[in-house]
Amino acid sequence: MLKFSVSKFFPGLTVSILLISFSILNFTPVLGATGTPGTAAPVGSPSPATPANIVQPLEDKQKPIVVTQTPLKIEAVTSSSICGTTTTPPERRLCLGENLNEITANDTVGKIQRFIIGGGNLCGIDERGVRCWATQGTFEKPVQEILGKGDSTRVRLVNSKICVPQVDKTIHCFAAEQGDWIAGENGQENRYVRRIPPVEIYGPYADLRDFRISETGICLLDGERVICEKSPNSENASTNVDIPTTAFKGARSIATIWGTICVLSDLGLDCVKGSGTDLRKYHVEGSWLSAVRLFDSGYDSICAIDKDDQPMCVKLGDKDGETTDSTPSDLLDPSIRILKFRASGESRCALVEKTSSLERSLLCSTYGKLEPVALGRDAVDFEVGVDGTCIRNAAGLVNCFHSGTHLASPLPEDGSAVHTAGQCRWNDSRFHCGSVELATDFSDFKTIIGATPASAELSLPCVIFENRSGLRSVRCFGSSERLVSNAPGLQNESVKIVANYEYACAYGGETTDCWGSPLGGVNPPNLSVAQRILFGRELACAKDQFGFVCWGRDLESRGLQVPHGLGDLDSVSDFAVGSEHVCALTREKTISCWGNNRDGQLDAPNLTNPVSIGASGNTTCATSNEGVTCWGAREGALLGKGQRPHNFYGNENRE
Repeated sequence: MLKFSVSKFFPGLTVSILLISFSILNFTPVLGATGTPGTAAPVGSPSPATPANIVQPLEDKQKPIVVTQTPLKIEAVTSSSICGTTTTPPERRLCLGENLNEITANDTVGKIQRFIIGGGNLCGIDERGVRCWATQGTFEKPVQEILGKGDSTRVRLVNSKICVPQVDKTIHCFAAEQGDWIAGENGQENRYVRRIPPVEIYGPYADLRDFRISETGICLLDGERVICEKSPNSENASTNVDIPTTAFKGARSIATIWGTICVLSDLGLDCVKGSGTDLRKYHVEGSWLSAVRLFDSGYDSICAIDKDDQPMCVKLGDKDGETTDSTPSDLLDPSIRILKFRASGESRCALVEKTSSLERSLLCSTYGKLEPVALGRDAVDFEVGVDGTCIRNAAGLVNCFHSGTHLASPLPEDGSAVHTAGQCRWNDSRFHCGSVELATDFSDFKTIIGATPASAELSLPCVIFENRSGLRSVRCFGSSERLVSNAPGLQNESVKIVANYEYACAYGGETTDCWGSPLGGVNPPNLSVAQRILFGRELACAKDQFGFVCWGRDLESRGLQVPHGLGDLDSVSDFAVGSEHVCALTREKTISCWGNNRDGQLDAPNLTNPVSIGASGNTTCATSNEGVTCWGAREGALLGKGQRPHNFYGNENRE
């Protein structure tokens, strides 16, 4: 039996999850329904003020753009993201998120020996080396290679930069791939150009003791002095803080936060904040004399640990020299022993053990009191990052979360095959769909056979699973739970499933089983050995051993009937279905699109050797020799730098 288990790790937590609509697909150069490159098929329900035969000019947020040069077999598309598997070795699954530099590269991991976490980068070291299950940038080289060239025990990460000390006493920083729109000249269209920033090399330094990085530069301890340097790739030259010029006897750790520089030395903790007439200085002694490592802890706090991992925190006041002890009171309880403490941003976590019973627990906080995390009962290690905390338990299972919400965690290496469906990913040990983990009761569960991608009308997936008796059943979760009561007995050959809120089809065998409320009130045709079925808005299309077919409400009036010749056997090698449009990859290596063209979702560019296609809503994407190209309704990652709405993130400098 499968069960939804967010509460497994956070008892009492109610989580509302919405996964954006997408379809699973594959790709090619796009033609309109007439076979003319870039020509849209008839648009359904045109505006009265806009005759159907007049093509409106595309806006920049609709025009084709190469969103990544990495070729992908496209599995899932939304207006702001795309997921797929790389088509060249080594095979990896990548998800391009709302930011062009956000890449999720889910990996399987063995026994994690140590976490490497920073920004939105979640990595660790297992018996094979460095493994990353979430990284925030497409870097010049694989993260594994970057971290393998220097001292990975001292690596520093922010969202789009990784810095590693080298044996020659320099620091090498690798920035994520960047892109900009270049204005066209002499009537030419704007074009999107990607570039890989050169490696930033700092130093060499005579005595590199500690360092911190930001998107715009680096601050470090070279011996007993503070040095701050601007990134050669950054236009921002200001640190917004006066850099200390004095030497700090026995300096051993540095931290930089929000216009503040702090140094830990034999003298205790010294911080400077601001500059000029707004300069404030702070000095703390006491337990800070024995502290060995600093952590930033929010806008105005600094934490540290001593050699025994015992924590101390201090809040820096608004007045010069004003400090307040902010060590969590929960950690001062004499009945517990602190095994490990870490802090980053607003998050603080401590692994503690009761001195009487040796019972362990993990306490974590964000903007408040430390609260127990259920998984901490058997936690053996953890690490805290600004955008994620990861825990390893006694069984070696890794789980990650941020602000009380699960993050996609790595699949354990258990020798079983890894399967994907849209944002869902699983093997015999774990099932993830977006940030949702579906745990299993292994008393009846053997393996998951297939899973639906989530959609706007299906917030949690439906799965086909096989029990230990070899029988296959359907389970649907969340809002689609009522689909289960009407599920038919499945043929053992059924290996795939597609569903929306009220309707589902299991297929892949000799017959196709569908149940619920038919799309547009129209039952599907008799399908034989269906290879793929996709749903749109009151629309469905399928490819089986006899050809390609679509059905649903008023296909002809909506311009959704299959064009002449494309329904024949082997005419379509792959296809994609949006809300009200369809695109098919033909055997001639062209893409034919038809249906509603409200956002230019039919207007594909000329692509070289397209091999995979995907769509959802009014968005279409294709993989070709150029990489992954998307057109139609686009936002976030599919929009490109310089094309986001003004102040999209509330911070126009964010990468």
